[in-house]
Amino acid sequence: MSEVPIYSAREDNIRNEPFEQSTLSIVSPQGFVLDVVSKMSVLKCLTNNLDQNSDPRDIIVNQIEVWYQMLESSSVNIDTIAFWRTVTADLNDLRLRADSSWKTRLEEYVRELSLEKNPWMALKYNRKYEQLLQCCTSRKGLKFCITEQGRLAMVSPYTKAGDLICVLFGGQMPFVLRSFSEINLCRLVGEWYVDGVMDGEALREHIEEGKYERSTFRIR
Repeated sequence: MSEVPIYSAREDNIRNEPFEQSTLSIVSPQGFVLDVVSKMSVLKCLTNNLDQNSDPRDIIVNQIEVWYQMLESSSVNIDTIAFWRTVTADLNDLRLRADSSWKTRLEEYVRELSLEKNPWMALKYNRKYEQLLQCCTSRKGLKFCITEQGRLAMVSPYTKAGDLICVLFGGQMPFVLRSFSEINLCRLVGEWYVDGVMDGEALREHIEEGKYERSTFRIR
């Protein structure tokens, strides 16, 4: 694995924060709640609609179509570029962080797909979209979600509505935590892609504008 982090939700010029380990099974990092998971996708295309002999391309494209339909049915303003950036986790076909040339290519893909009579069929069978489809293959086991503040994210299949999306000081990515307020504990669900905060944007807002309240999380 590369020693250079792909993401930097903490921002590189922010020093690492120590965290307390109160017991062998509980750690207490500091950070802030960024958002709350609101709507979760279902793994519809991985059920009986497709059997084990189905083409993997069908599985991937059908899942993306389900995610897009979920976005269309929500109250969030549809930003098609943001949607594709999210489902590809802002990575290129080599699974490296997208550079300016790939971002331009992504915009071209989105524009070309919008002109297709059936964009989902074109994505499956038109080889000119091969690179775009490759970018989505690693997302097969994840769920697409929309947060209470209208952010788009790719999260663990174990994530539930109501889970907290948090920035923990020193972390390269946002974390999904499940809060058990009655016992003052959280459970770590995972670290995942949240569009628009993967390069320290939320942390800068916290430091410069005091936008988010600093908290200590007791994670077991």
